[in-house]
Amino acid sequence: MWHLDAATFVLCSVHDPSRYRYAALSHVWDARGEASFQVLYIYSYSPRYPCSACGHWAHIGQRPRRGADYRSLCIARTHGYQYIWFDTCCINKMSSAELSEAVNSMFEWYAQASVCYAYYLHDVPDNEHPSTVLGTKQVHAHVIEEMTHISRAVLTHDESLDSVSVAERMYWASERQTTRIEDEAYSLLGIFGIHMPTIYGEGKQAFIRLQEEILRRIPDQSLFARGNAISLDSPSDPHSWR
Repeated sequence: MWHLDAATFVLCSVHDPSRYRYAALSHVWDARGEASFQVLYIYSYSPRYPCSACGHWAHIGQRPRRGADYRSLCIARTHGYQYIWFDTCCINKMSSAELSEAVNSMFEWYAQASVCYAYYLHDVPDNEHPSTVLGTKQVHAHVIEEMTHISRAVLTHDESLDSVSVAERMYWASERQTTRIEDEAYSLLGIFGIHMPTIYGEGKQAFIRLQEEILRRIPDQSLFARGNAISLDSPSDPHSWR
């Protein structure tokens, strides 16, 4: 797992993330582009510095150009977090093995983070201060519940995710939109506790494989209880759970 040092912008490899306190960033991807792993790691703009987590000398990449990326580092540092993780630049997507590991581990990485900063830049007026805190998940749980259909008890961890039926968890994701078709399935691995190889290019077969893994590992027949009867002939369509 790669972390970004919030103070020095150093990318460093962390083998056991549970040993470190780090902040995670979740945001809607910017259509203009995002800071990539390669940009941050390869294109150095200053001398190298030792990573305070692993002690090794590492390349310092180009500073994030997009507002969400840069502000997240500043806020994390202000709140006392030395390290930050976000998928746009902490995953080497050029390595299929590393990408597969990251996709399968992402849910756990978010869960292990001490805090997760969620940015909704497209919903915030331009005249509003970009670093204004709009609230915490606990404060806005009722709004999140209304928008995502995820119960407040689950959001606040008063109810275990494992206690929620497979059908309901599928319903949560029924309106999820992804850039890659395969990610409609891969993005659900964490909430079902499933690990499986990622094969970009397999298309809708990814969702069929996910359902097969769920049937093997979770004793819950609600997987067959789709809300849309027409979808019974389309097991590869996650939107049939609406």
